[in-house]
Amino acid sequence: MSAQLNARPRAGRRAAWLAAGALLASGIALAQDDVTGVAVNPAPEAYNDAPTELETVVVTATKTRRDAQTVPVSLTTVDGEFIRQAGLASFNDLQNYAANLNITVAGNSGTLGVRGFATPDLNPSFDPSVGTVVDGVYYGRSAFLSAFFSDIDRFEVLRGPQGTLFGKNTTAGLLNLSTNTARTSNETVGDFTGSSYGRRSLQPAFNVALGDSWSARLAGNITYGDEGSQYNTFLERGESNPSQRSARLRLGYDGDGPFAVDIGGFYSHQYRNYNLFAFDHVGANMLALARTYDPLVDDDAGNHLNSENHPSRDDAQLYGAHITVDYDPGSLWRMNKATVTSVTAYAGSREKRDDLDADFSPIPFIVDQLVKPSTYSQFSEELRLAGETPDLFGWGYGVNFVTGFFLFDSRYTTSDLFLVEDLGAAAAYFAAAQADAQAAGRSGNGSAGTLFGALAPSLGSLLDTLNPVLSPVIGQQVSAAVGLDQHTQSAAYFGQFEHKVLPDLSIIGGLRFGYEYKSADAYSHTNSPLIPAITNGAQKDHDTHATQSDWDLSPKAGLKYEPNQAITTYFTWAQGYKSGGFNGRPLSNENLEYDPELATSYEVGAKTRARLFGTPLQFNIAAFTTKFENLQVSTFQDGSFVILNAASARSSGFEGDLTWLPLPGLLLSSSFGYADAHYVRYPDAPPVSSSSEDTQDLGGRPLELAPKWTASFVPSYLLPLPGPVHVTLGGDVLYRSQRYLDLDDDPLKLQKATLVYDARITAATPAEGWSLTFAGHNLSDVKIYNQALSQPLAAGNVVRWMADYGRFYTLDLTVRL
Repeated sequence: MSAQLNARPRAGRRAAWLAAGALLASGIALAQDDVTGVAVNPAPEAYNDAPTELETVVVTATKTRRDAQTVPVSLTTVDGEFIRQAGLASFNDLQNYAANLNITVAGNSGTLGVRGFATPDLNPSFDPSVGTVVDGVYYGRSAFLSAFFSDIDRFEVLRGPQGTLFGKNTTAGLLNLSTNTARTSNETVGDFTGSSYGRRSLQPAFNVALGDSWSARLAGNITYGDEGSQYNTFLERGESNPSQRSARLRLGYDGDGPFAVDIGGFYSHQYRNYNLFAFDHVGANMLALARTYDPLVDDDAGNHLNSENHPSRDDAQLYGAHITVDYDPGSLWRMNKATVTSVTAYAGSREKRDDLDADFSPIPFIVDQLVKPSTYSQFSEELRLAGETPDLFGWGYGVNFVTGFFLFDSRYTTSDLFLVEDLGAAAAYFAAAQADAQAAGRSGNGSAGTLFGALAPSLGSLLDTLNPVLSPVIGQQVSAAVGLDQHTQSAAYFGQFEHKVLPDLSIIGGLRFGYEYKSADAYSHTNSPLIPAITNGAQKDHDTHATQSDWDLSPKAGLKYEPNQAITTYFTWAQGYKSGGFNGRPLSNENLEYDPELATSYEVGAKTRARLFGTPLQFNIAAFTTKFENLQVSTFQDGSFVILNAASARSSGFEGDLTWLPLPGLLLSSSFGYADAHYVRYPDAPPVSSSSEDTQDLGGRPLELAPKWTASFVPSYLLPLPGPVHVTLGGDVLYRSQRYLDLDDDPLKLQKATLVYDARITAATPAEGWSLTFAGHNLSDVKIYNQALSQPLAAGNVVRWMADYGRFYTLDLTVRL
């Protein structure tokens, strides 16, 4: 175990604050050296017209359009043009370009994490800690983000609790995505990407002017499945090979009157082979048994091979529509600017398949599959007023504010079947697991364990022979049916303001007050007494009706100091609330419910524009500490994902962004961060699977999926070549320190630190009529894993989900007409 992961939490916090303070002071000093403004520069029209100033980035992080450098929150943005040129395949790739960020999202699930707080969203009823907003619409499930990976304008990462403006379930942060709006001009864009591992993607966009005021934009994403990040030697197919067919339509109206309208709708069909896990650490007897079903199975999760017998598949449809109306009332009270906005939205998802080979092996033991499609639907309505006034009743130098109401209604239904595929194989599985436990000295006699393991295949064959005799006693199909029907209703008032009490000093204040009611009908029924035994007592028949109701208060307060136009410094205190709920696969009613979590955060930051050696530089830094009470955590127990509450956790650290244009055409960008995320108290945490104890104390230990250090360095250089074609060289250096891949902090589930190198070359015409990018990815051929789990009912065995494709190459062609 590394010293880094075992460092004392308090010492880590001191180091983080000292480092952040030093960087903050240096940033202010740089800005005071020369505070000339930063201009917006158009795309170059010849090689000697390369940009010499940095662009101003406009964001909607406060529900109004503002310069990102003036927003008092830790914020990183990635624009759509970079996403295209870098050859990124999905939102999962974006996590490497923003510090302290974790993203794994697909059509059926998503894991979003900020500052070390990342709870896997594999339990389908689970509310995320990081909110998702797309084109001003809040989505209650992270999976919806996957439907919008095309025609992107801007991707914003907001860190820390954002509950004041964006509501519950944003305790760790928020992802705010803006796609390209309809414009009053005609345009056709075609973007094609191919990869050396077989992925092919076509992302077209068509923009049409419909008269002087109306316009329409149609965008799509057609992605053909690739070879997969793993090859299943039992099923002889690629795994984790996503395909997507998505379309999005936006209609815009912006006439001479006081109204502006944005109407949008989308549909996405996503599917992939879903056998994700491979043996990484497995006992000799279990491995020998597995090889009787597949001689090619091994215990090396890093060789891009796995072996599972059930042909699992994920097949999901996502859809939705929204209408946003902005109204300018003109002169309203004493406001210089005022906008009334209504956002009405509906979204839904339908999972036709979401299978899980729950033993993660070629042994035909246990499967979790849907009985009927799982559905989710949501309706939301937001009505808000944003405005600016010159003072507050004669006091101060200006106020900007946002205030409004938000209504939300959602429903989620699922029905799963836990099915024992083969009784003989199940008996052999248990025999092999027991033999490995005995051989490892965890129970019984080692020599007896070896004999038990050797007899495992024969025992399985014997039970298969006796199955016709035993089936009247144990049931023809040994299974358990579980289901959940959950309904959520919530309403909230929110408001946030900045009041400039002095020419350079503003007070920040905000409040969100809401109520939520959840009801659930859950059940678990089995047709055989063997199921409780097989699940180690986790399954118990029940029919349960349960309700939860909560009032939540999410306040925010702070100060913002702007000594000149180039410097913004701030301090904020905020609290965020995340609702409790019900486990989506309720094998029993004992772990059916989990409680709400509460986050309290302190953040200090500075944003600077400066000139270094006479060239433009932009530097942002923020230091934070966040305390979570009743932190919700996800773990895999006895064949099912469940949500539990840890006692408390804390994350402290800093993150920064640096952009510098030292020479015309040479752009250097970096995002870096440190987050010491650990449990403060968790005395009854799940133990590692090889332990003989029922619990373990994780106090002071790291959170799962929480690297302490993340950093990226992204240089690009527009070559000074004559002629009509511009050539740009670029690359990435991406670093993430080691992290645990499961809740229990098992040393066998540790992901080593990763250092990834990418390189690319882009050729484009000055007016961007076309561009061609060739890129090499993961040139260091680093092995990267998404998750590691304990093999159910087989103490000490660990499986891993490989995320990377190894070293690969992409070619991207974009044409604009």
